[in-house]
Amino acid sequence: MALKVQSGGSGRSHIDGGHGPPAVSTPYTACYCEENVYLLGEALCRMFLTSQTNSEPTPVSTSSSTSGCKIYAVIISNPTKSIAVFEQLRSSRGSDWDYLVVWDYHVILCLQLNAEIWVYDADSRLGSPCKWDRYTENTFRSGQLNNMVDQYRCIFRVVPMGEYLANFASDRSHMIRCRDIEENKDTPENSPTEFLAPPPTYPAIVGPVAKDQGMRHNLMSDFVDMEAKGYGTVITDVEFLLDTSWMDKYWVEVPPQVLEQL
Repeated sequence: MALKVQSGGSGRSHIDGGHGPPAVSTPYTACYCEENVYLLGEALCRMFLTSQTNSEPTPVSTSSSTSGCKIYAVIISNPTKSIAVFEQLRSSRGSDWDYLVVWDYHVILCLQLNAEIWVYDADSRLGSPCKWDRYTENTFRSGQLNNMVDQYRCIFRVVPMGEYLANFASDRSHMIRCRDIEENKDTPENSPTEFLAPPPTYPAIVGPVAKDQGMRHNLMSDFVDMEAKGYGTVITDVEFLLDTSWMDKYWVEVPPQVLEQL
């Protein structure tokens, strides 16, 4: 994930309003939101499995029952790779611009818990998790969609967390630029590389199904590209923000391969 508006900042996580879903502590790396969400989703699924094994009340459920919980990875982008996202910690524009950042893409986690929807976004000034209505109104201007310039309107790919954990793969090559090639000084084979943002210190993430398929990197082609079939389902901003029935409509169970690795 690369900024179109450069700035500084850091991630944070706490319970919004003191009540709601668990605030899970997982690694955070700025500009690698797709991996932050992967690790968070994995931790939430593991929490459910542990509580189920111990016969304790289930804080997070992977059941498709409407009384249970559903977890989605939500990838946000558009054909111009320029989406307007407000209330971002890494904004350099300040309160006059409502802390706007224009991302090429962004990834968040949505959790439906006891008929309420919560959003986890470690890059948000609103806190993480944050209640759905507060997050969507302040982050995407859900009540003012008709006023949004088309170039900056968001498109959403909603991916059930089990499908995301199983199929995601990133070697982080999308965050590498060949400095000398850009300056016309070298060839790809000999050019030194540098990251647009410091990468995570843990190994690159490859889900179990992606690994079985020999996949190393599908983030941009199968998740960020909103015109590709990819994984999950692509929906408009109106469908995502104004009608949350997508939480039930596109849900699938966590694959066995994912359960085995948790």
